[in-house]
Amino acid sequence: MYKGDVAETAVKELVQNSFDAIKVAKAEGFIGEGVIEVSIEKWRRIITIKDNGCGMTPETVLSAFFTVGGSYKGDNMDNRLKSGGYGVAKVAFLFSAQSIKVDTVKNGKRTVVEATSEEILQDDFNLDVTLTDAPNGTEVTIVFPEYFVDSDGKRTPVEMWRADRFLDNPMIGDVTVVYNGSR
Repeated sequence: MYKGDVAETAVKELVQNSFDAIKVAKAEGFIGEGVIEVSIEKWRRIITIKDNGCGMTPETVLSAFFTVGGSYKGDNMDNRLKSGGYGVAKVAFLFSAQSIKVDTVKNGKRTVVEATSEEILQDDFNLDVTLTDAPNGTEVTIVFPEYFVDSDGKRTPVEMWRADRFLDNPMIGDVTVVYNGSR
């Protein structure tokens, strides 16, 4: 797993997911330029990652995004282009977030999930699926609590100040990263 606090891990994992989704969309010929928008509101404890990648079907949201160890890199993408791992790092933010919202479009279907970490842990959340003419892509918003309480009752602060460290290692490839409105 990534080193660092949960907010930093969430940003790294979600930006990597977006990068992979963009590579799939490019390989399938849906987009020319990939764009990942990262918004970090440290004082409000909110992270939002948005991309113009391939998006996810409702089935992919359930089997890959909200499943520990679930990972989806696209059916048609060359294995040499795939990156990331086995979907394990997302445990850090899925189960420590105050709330998570996933809004994704794939081929005319919009899937939206809004849930707390408790609802995700209990697999007790709803997928809202509607038809849309919006372009493919995904937006994930995570709200973090001030503290994470472990099973022993120990309170650990959720640090937000390092969440933007993903900028320390720029991505290699044809993608534009917009951070808090600036390229």
